[in-house]
Amino acid sequence: MNLANISVSDFTKIAKLLKAKDALLAKVADIDAELSAFESGGKPGKRGPTPGRQASGPRAKRGALKEIVVGLLKGAGKEGMSVKDIAAKAGVKSTNVHAWFFTTGKKIKEIKKTGKSVYSWVE
Repeated sequence: MNLANISVSDFTKIAKLLKAKDALLAKVADIDAELSAFESGGKPGKRGPTPGRQASGPRAKRGALKEIVVGLLKGAGKEGMSVKDIAAKAGVKSTNVHAWFFTTGKKIKEIKKTGKSVYSWVE
């Protein structure tokens, strides 16, 4: 191909073809990325954690929530504490505290439910 003999219309066609080629190559790269996600066991389109979302911290030791809840309830006295307050002071979700009361908490005879989502330590 002799560049000196290319007309303006040929040059325009070549530019359009190069743009189309680049667009197709980008599509092929996207398809390759999806295929490699399947090969690695991931889901297509997933390229990592969602922006703005924090990873969960390390797991707590066994019995750590029990120690915290029992300590808080003993300190609260007969009026007790709400699940929301316990969760805030323990630094855990209130759902986890509710689940703890329905599983582990019901086995501790000194813990009594004194109101809606309110528990107290009764000796």
